[in-house]
Amino acid sequence: MNRPGVSSRSNVNRWRAKQNEVRKKKHKLNRRAVLCVSFCAILLVIFLLIQLIGFIFAQPDHPSVKGVQKLQQLNNDLVHLRGDTQNARKEPKLEEMTKRIRAALAPFQRKYLKSIGEPVSPCKDKGIWQEEKPGYLPGCPVAGCSSFHDLNEAKVACEAMQDCGGVTRDGSTFQLRAGNVVRGGGNQDTEEVSYAYRDSCKQRANHIDVWNAFRKTVEECLDDKELNLDTVYKTREDASIYLSISTYRDVTCPSTLKNAYLRAKNPEKLFVGIVQQNCNVQNCMTGTGWGDTRRWVKQDGPDPDCLEEFCLEHPTICKNQIRILRLGEREAYGPFFWPLFEQQVVQGGELLFANRRSH
Repeated sequence: MNRPGVSSRSNVNRWRAKQNEVRKKKHKLNRRAVLCVSFCAILLVIFLLIQLIGFIFAQPDHPSVKGVQKLQQLNNDLVHLRGDTQNARKEPKLEEMTKRIRAALAPFQRKYLKSIGEPVSPCKDKGIWQEEKPGYLPGCPVAGCSSFHDLNEAKVACEAMQDCGGVTRDGSTFQLRAGNVVRGGGNQDTEEVSYAYRDSCKQRANHIDVWNAFRKTVEECLDDKELNLDTVYKTREDASIYLSISTYRDVTCPSTLKNAYLRAKNPEKLFVGIVQQNCNVQNCMTGTGWGDTRRWVKQDGPDPDCLEEFCLEHPTICKNQIRILRLGEREAYGPFFWPLFEQQVVQGGELLFANRRSH
């Protein structure tokens, strides 16, 4: 006859044994799950690495034979879209607009123009003295804020200096100053007054004069109907695509243009408008190095033209499907001004739009 205490201990031992078996089974299942997940993760990493290596070592400049054949066929026998005839328009005179802006800003860029070897018109205009205004002119010329007891003597001395912006009367003396924008809040005890001197032939500029000259010229161009800058297009219904490329001294522009056509499913429906801003002179400057090794050095010749190589190979495409506005690097008026030019080099009412910028 079994005693009660012995029977209870036996049941507990059997229960513990069963629990240990369950834990072992769960542990095996967990190990298998971890191994399976780890194996899948390793396969995924290997797949991604293969894709990355393929992307890095891909040859974008060597497209498929099919793409080359399409481009050659397009160059030999261009298919004109319906939109080419329905959007006939007067061409915008962008060259005339940029010519006017260049002329308006040239007086502020004489030193820069000389440095890159561009012609500088001789100075014929005499400087203009502004009327007396309360306040002071900031800064001193390199030679110092020389003082005079006679206003006319001070003006003559100022006109003879390259970096004099005007005269400020402080008490009984007239001092030469570098700035030519009168500021308020000067010496209240002596009641300062100033006479600003504006000479377009001096290599000096300030943000107010530059902006006013730029704004006035652009507004006059936009109001000039002869420039045809207000054209409105009728949207095409032919699945055409307009690719806008704005580039500032970008050496990848030629390959971008070439690959756009080589990889297009229907290259005959792709129209491109380019606003190119390059250094077009022989003595261009460029950057080299990185971080502490960054240097501003002379470049060997002008920047590469975005269309030159492509148009030699595909002249018909260039003639019928590509438009370009070539500007100098000094005409880089910033990304906020680019959309105006991008709008004007559009081929005419394309259905779809894509944009690529480098700035």
